[in-house]
Amino acid sequence: YMPYMKKEELNVVISVDTSGSINQEELTEFVTEMVNLAKSFNNLKMYIIICDAKIQETLEITNGSIQKILDLKMKGMGGTSLIPIVEHIDENYNNSKIWIHFTDGETDEVDVEGKPYNTIWVVSKNGTTNILEKCGGEIIKLD
Repeated sequence: YMPYMKKEELNVVISVDTSGSINQEELTEFVTEMVNLAKSFNNLKMYIIICDAKIQETLEITNGSIQKILDLKMKGMGGTSLIPIVEHIDENYNNSKIWIHFTDGETDEVDVEGKPYNTIWVVSKNGTTNILEKCGGEIIKLD
């Protein structure tokens, strides 16, 4: 019998805006950031949501499975809405500590204040933060 430390598993929801205003360069940027996140933690469970105005695909990734992230099909290219994502998180991932949303900022407004998870808006380098500033959460602009 050997003692061991049990590390807490970190559950993170990551959503990717795949609306028509997102270009291929931005999608590549978003995937690169997700891969870097997966490489950084070995106790990370990622729930990935691909969404434009509706949820196109969901995927669960554990143990830093980089290939699953690289194989993601970025479906969508329609309108943009955060509402389906928030509803999906509230219904399915209520044990998550963080919601990270990759976007250009061209979206509808949604209130994330008081949610049981912290929200991080990751905005592409040419994106806008005007609407997201009204939503709550933290904004990170990619350079």
